[in-house]
This record gives sequence, C-alpha cells and structure tokens, in this order.
Amino acid sequence: TWQQRNEYNMARVLTGIGLAPQFVGTLLAWGAWVELDDGSETLLLDALDKTAKSGKVKSVNLPIEVNGRQWAEAHTGSSSKDMPIVWALAVVDSVDEIVQQAQIALSGIWRQSVALAQSASLLVGSKLDMQVIEKVATAVEAEASPTGDIRGSVEYRKAMACVMTRRALHSLIEGVEA
Repeated sequence: TWQQRNEYNMARVLTGIGLAPQFVGTLLAWGAWVELDDGSETLLLDALDKTAKSGKVKSVNLPIEVNGRQWAEAHTGSSSKDMPIVWALAVVDSVDEIVQQAQIALSGIWRQSVALAQSASLLVGSKLDMQVIEKVATAVEAEASPTGDIRGSVEYRKAMACVMTRRALHSLIEGVEA
C-alpha cells in the first residue's frame, strides 16, 4: 500500500493534510474511536486535535456490527480513476425506518481536506425520503466552504456537495448498499 511504501504511521495518515481524505472521512462517518498510548479512548473526531499534537495513536477502532446501519458514497472526478474532486459518504442508522443517527463525511468542499457535515443532523427523527434528502443536500451546499482551484471553482464544489450528498442518500432509499 502507499502507506507502507511511504512509511506513514496511522497518526500521520489521520493528521496529514490531504494524505487520505476519503479514508479519514470514512472513519469519521462510521464513528471510529481511537486509543491513545496513554490508554485513553475518544472518538476520532474529538481526537484529531489531540492526535495532531501528540501523534500517539495506539489503535483505531471501528463499530462493525451496528443494527440498521446503511452506507453509500458518491464522488465526482475528472475521470473514473482520478482522485475525487468532491466526495460524500453517508452513514445512516435507522430503527423501523426512522433515522436514529446520521453522519455525512465530505472532501473537496471544506478548507480542510475532510470533515463531517453538521447538516446530517436534519435526518435524525425522520424517515429517509426524497423530501428530507433534498433538504439535507441543500443544507450541505449552504454549509460548504470550499476554496476553488484548477479542478473546480467554489461554485462548482458547492453545487457538487449538494449533488454528491443527494446521490449518496438516494442510494440508501433505493436499497443499494455500498
């Protein structure tokens, strides 16, 4: 793997700017937690600042078996094999078709390489349907704060944040699991 080839440790991958945004985003959306070498455990989201200072991640843990969990991703790039310009991963936990918890990780739409959208909270307590999906996708677009570059302007990235969020969530109601 490229991590082995370049000898990156987990702390470097988690805190390195743009090293593996989709990997880190997936861990964030799935609710990963880390154990630090001092024995403490905390959510990866909460540990990123701590990790950046100490860089002493002992282990990364992922909740594997979560009842009612579905996930899907969507991305856009210059080509099918290209690094995504905008990427979205939606992880939704439901009981009796009502969303109990939701996370949407995105890259390419923030000043940092990857982050969770606060707008995912709009899904909680609702049935996942087209009306709710559109509300969340529009909120993600408003929440996005990208910087433009040669691969996409600010306007393009904001619009794609909406489209990729919509596509990922729509895949869940179609019953297509990634």
